Amino acid sequence: RSADAIAREERKRRAVEKAKRLEFARLADERSVRLKLEQREREDAEQRRLDAVWKGMLDEQERKREEGLKRIFEQQTVRQEAYGKSAGAEMAERAMRDEMNMLRWQTTYAQQRE
Repeated sequence: RSADAIAREERKRRAVEKAKRLEFARLADERSVRLKLEQREREDAEQRRLDAVWKGMLDEQERKREEGLKRIFEQQTVRQEAYGKSAGAEMAERAMRDEMNMLRWQTTYAQQRE
């Protein structure tokens, strides 16, 4: 074998090794990128889960607040109705008393005129 043939084979071997190293580096980069993407996807999924938990908690708080406000409104309505009924009864009683007093006064006045 000549020195040129040996040199060509050596260059060819080095080129093949370099191509293998480059391919290995490319694959390592792809794997690294893939692992980073997978990690990001896991983190995103965890964040979505936490967001859903927080949303559930906030929705529950809002529901309880609305129920409390509804209960307060209903209690206030009942109180107002009770007050209205009692106030209406008082007004009716007062009107009846006034009417009875007027009748008494009229009868007394009529008797005095006779």
